[in-house]
Amino acid sequence: MYIFLDESGELGFSKESSRYFLVTLLCTSEPNRIRKVVRQIKKVLGKKWKKIPELKANNSNYEIRKRMLEKLAKEAIDINYILVNKSKIKDNLREQKHKIFNWVCGILLNNYKFDEKDIEIRLIVDKRVNKQILKEDFDNYIKQIKLKHISDRLKISHVASYDERGIQAVDFISWAIFNKYEYGKEEYFNIINDRIKSKIELFNE
Repeated sequence: MYIFLDESGELGFSKESSRYFLVTLLCTSEPNRIRKVVRQIKKVLGKKWKKIPELKANNSNYEIRKRMLEKLAKEAIDINYILVNKSKIKDNLREQKHKIFNWVCGILLNNYKFDEKDIEIRLIVDKRVNKQILKEDFDNYIKQIKLKHISDRLKISHVASYDERGIQAVDFISWAIFNKYEYGKEEYFNIINDRIKSKIELFNE
């Protein structure tokens, strides 16, 4: 089982910051099919896209986003996400952004129903930071606290999105979900809605 993890929104708390923070999981037993979708879409875009290292939803146009989401929705994937209303996060926690990130991811992953038949579970996380200590803090929190029961089967990798097409794929999915909550735009969300297996909305009352 492969689980690609990405986030949308950010953990800032200024007036210009997003209202929500979102973490999304794209889960599949066929990661190469997901990577192939991204590769094929980039291939048909033409020469001007060859120098661009990766496809990202935020920098793509309507047709690219729509095509990507439609193709992903036809694959054997499960989508799981957790949405956080940041206004409800306590002031004393707001300066510890990596701790909030770990906590949110932990809740989402702990809620996921892992198949006992999966000999190995690969969690591939978009590389947020370059500091090794923060990566280790995340890995330890997830494996020793939240997913201790499967730690012997779980392998966590932090990969730059331009090196992993699976991360690029979940970026489009996370962007579509985020736009539904942050801006009330549901067109893209509706494309992948049937693939959503579970959702958690923290403090969103």
